[in-house]
Amino acid sequence: MPRVIIALIVVSLLLYTHALGLAFSGPPKPDEATPHPRSGLGPRGEIENLFIVIIDGIRNSEAFDDPTHRFIPHIWNDLRPQGTIYTSFLNAGHTATSAGHAAITTGVTQFFPNTLWNVNEDLVRIQEEPSLFQYYRRQMGVPEEAAWIINGKGGMIRYAGVCHHPIYGTDHAPSLSFADLQSDDDTWIEAQRVIDTFHPSLTMINLADVDQLGHTGNWKRYTDAILRADEIVFDLCQKIWNDPVYDGNTAIIITSDHGRHLDSVLDGFKEHGCSCMGCRAVPFLAIGPGIRQGASVSERAFLCDIAPTVAYMLGFDAHYARGRVLNDLFVAPPVENPAALVDPAVASDGDRIHVAACKRFGGCSSIVYSHYGNRGARPGYAVLSSGTNNFSPALAASDGRVAVAWVCYLSDGACRIVVRESTDGGVTWGAGVFLDETYTFWEDLFPSASYCDDELHVVWTESRISRGAVNCVLLRDSSAIRKDTYFDLFDERPRCSSADDGAHMVLQRLDGNEKNFDIQYCFHGSEGWLPPVISGVTPGESLRPDLAVDSQGIHIVWGEKDEGFFRTLSRSSTDGTSWTDPVEIGTSVFGAWRPRVVAANGKLYAAWEGYDDEIPGIFGSTSDDGGTTWTTAVRLTPVGEAARDPILAPCANGELHLVWTKGFGPTKIGWRRLHL
Repeated sequence: MPRVIIALIVVSLLLYTHALGLAFSGPPKPDEATPHPRSGLGPRGEIENLFIVIIDGIRNSEAFDDPTHRFIPHIWNDLRPQGTIYTSFLNAGHTATSAGHAAITTGVTQFFPNTLWNVNEDLVRIQEEPSLFQYYRRQMGVPEEAAWIINGKGGMIRYAGVCHHPIYGTDHAPSLSFADLQSDDDTWIEAQRVIDTFHPSLTMINLADVDQLGHTGNWKRYTDAILRADEIVFDLCQKIWNDPVYDGNTAIIITSDHGRHLDSVLDGFKEHGCSCMGCRAVPFLAIGPGIRQGASVSERAFLCDIAPTVAYMLGFDAHYARGRVLNDLFVAPPVENPAALVDPAVASDGDRIHVAACKRFGGCSSIVYSHYGNRGARPGYAVLSSGTNNFSPALAASDGRVAVAWVCYLSDGACRIVVRESTDGGVTWGAGVFLDETYTFWEDLFPSASYCDDELHVVWTESRISRGAVNCVLLRDSSAIRKDTYFDLFDERPRCSSADDGAHMVLQRLDGNEKNFDIQYCFHGSEGWLPPVISGVTPGESLRPDLAVDSQGIHIVWGEKDEGFFRTLSRSSTDGTSWTDPVEIGTSVFGAWRPRVVAANGKLYAAWEGYDDEIPGIFGSTSDDGGTTWTTAVRLTPVGEAARDPILAPCANGELHLVWTKGFGPTKIGWRRLHL
């Protein structure tokens, strides 16, 4: 087709739009990013500086839950009356050092294995989302010496301050000190040096001895380390309050990255890493101007709430954080956090599009559903989940059947995959079905779902002690009839697509030898899992894959990092074994990643998150030769509107639906309808 005609079609598509707000939020509204409410505590308010002190690996039974508080006399008797504690503060993810620190610094609960770090080696894995320090430096324009991580734990949190994100690079990383810190006394000496020399305004200090001496299994060494950490924290507070730069304008947060096993679990306080409340529960105390004194909050809160709370205090925005501002800390509470819609999932069936999302409000998150067809949007939305913590919905639809699978975080700290099905196109829903097993962590499950004839495939990954597992459960009439599992090394974020012969899947696989992610393709058929195939074969980080299957073959897209810059690539295969060379389909000034792809009418349609400016937008391209060549990319969302994480769904009526996460802070779901 001549390029002129293609250009005219593209222009027509751009003019033919429809904003949904997810059919959950009523009539279309202007597309604009919602700013984070300012607290008045920031640089021109009461709080100008903030310290986060992490007593690594302290079990709460030796901290706030101990009725005698004999191991934390200063924190309990001297500091607690000056601030607010949370008595149900949890690590909701992987209860280990790297994951705990990543949740604290990014506000996103995520999988982050300790075992792939080495203090003398280069980076193995860094988070996708920006850290507090990067937000702070970029938005507030502060120099590197104003933000510090004083790291007593070495390699495992060496990169807690940086990320993969195209906009927030190493230029916005904090200063880091860790090489010669052999004990908490060394860390305290280094903290004093940093304070006296630089007077940083945002600082995180890790005190590692409690965790490291706890691992010896020697109770006295473990509790002596807690007593010493208690002294150091008290001395730090005294130093801050006696420093004219900090006095009267500085907040201090005291917490931990994880706890330790309950005495009745495995080998007790010696280890950690499961979902028991000994590992989950951690202390949390905040002190500072505008923070309530002598207060105790029983409402459940999480490590990922620290980042947005710190951002609120210092007056910047933690755009990608998934936690919430801990309003109960403050004497004058900020405006209640508005509801946000995140993690949209989309599927189409005939001329109907089905949409599910995670709706967050305060400390709760639920799974909501709506659909749109020729007769318009479903009035309102259906709440599919029960309980207060539900995440990561996946959708499948075929021949009037609709299925939603998601992760439910249970009250005992463990997680389960839940599935609900509708047989009348999403009008009514059957009861929720819990898949058999209970899992330790929810942040790496990420279910995906697809129909194959009369069977529903639900696929997810999970982390285990030394390796990962990829699971596929087949359901018929909402009953599980078969489960197959294969083991590999730390796989994440599967996407599956069904064909007549089974389910095709791609995921990102963390390679410990190469120290990066690659793309892995798998097939699940009547004989279970066939041997997986590495399909990225590119030297850089390969993240967030997606796939589509049609008569021309299997088509994969993903984000590829090359010399610090993300591009969107694709490749295809007719048999799942031999693959074409990677083809670049998308790039932007600052980078392009997180793509999605669908097949319809003999064509491939791809969309991705790109950065032609400092605000993310959605871009798209098409291929009519099975992925060999792609049209020039076009922007599919308005310039200046924050739009990220696109999803595509083609309908039988000749329309292509594009759904994305819109805005920052209290996000909504954006939607537009295009003609194929």
